[in-house]
Amino acid sequence: MNGDGRPDILYSADSGILVLNTPDGFKEARDCGISYKAGKVVPAFGKMDGAGALDLFVPQLDGYCRLFKNDGKAHFTDITAQSGDLAKWMGTATSAAWADLHRSGHPDLIVGCLKSPNRVFKNMGDGTFADATEEFGFAKHIFNTQAVDVVDLNRDGTLDVIFNNEGQESILLMGDRSRARGSRGANALALAAPGVAEARSGVLSVPGLTELPTAHHRSWTVAAGLLFVVSIVIAIVRGRRKGVHGRRR
Repeated sequence: MNGDGRPDILYSADSGILVLNTPDGFKEARDCGISYKAGKVVPAFGKMDGAGALDLFVPQLDGYCRLFKNDGKAHFTDITAQSGDLAKWMGTATSAAWADLHRSGHPDLIVGCLKSPNRVFKNMGDGTFADATEEFGFAKHIFNTQAVDVVDLNRDGTLDVIFNNEGQESILLMGDRSRARGSRGANALALAAPGVAEARSGVLSVPGLTELPTAHHRSWTVAAGLLFVVSIVIAIVRGRRKGVHGRRR
């Protein structure tokens, strides 16, 4: 957080406790400026400007989330009021992930919510964010999400999204490379919601999916239930470990 090359810790308790990793051990940064309602929320660090120090977005269960700007020395300023649509109520927000979905060089925000649709906020590059939830088709389905992650799982150059959901299967949304290729300012993504409940087979495509109409012809494809995929990976790893131990004996 302070640019010294040592990983620091944000402990999500009380009003948020930042612990700095110093040459003399871990020390609490009491005047860091971070303050939020901790408990059942997952803060997300990301470089809001696309470079420089890590900034902080904190989901809040009351729907009024917080955005903190880092000065590079682990001193944070609450800039929520100046952040555009991020300052508005957004439902029971539990989690978030930074990702450059629009390919603008500035990471956007995906916010996971309970009992309401997940949200997407486009980073305008000037410290403000615009609600792009409808644009991505997320408003058409309630996932009841407790955790969000973004990664290029199949290494095709487009981002994929994982939603860990409460009361329903966790899902994997695969970015459509054919639509995203060569498009700047649009990641060519949309949500394919029908068939989500049937995505249990562990394959990477589900027959009968219908894409929901969204702006910019964005498309996601709903893939296998995340928990199924994770269980298969764990089983494979354990199997390999047992094989190695068996050969050693």
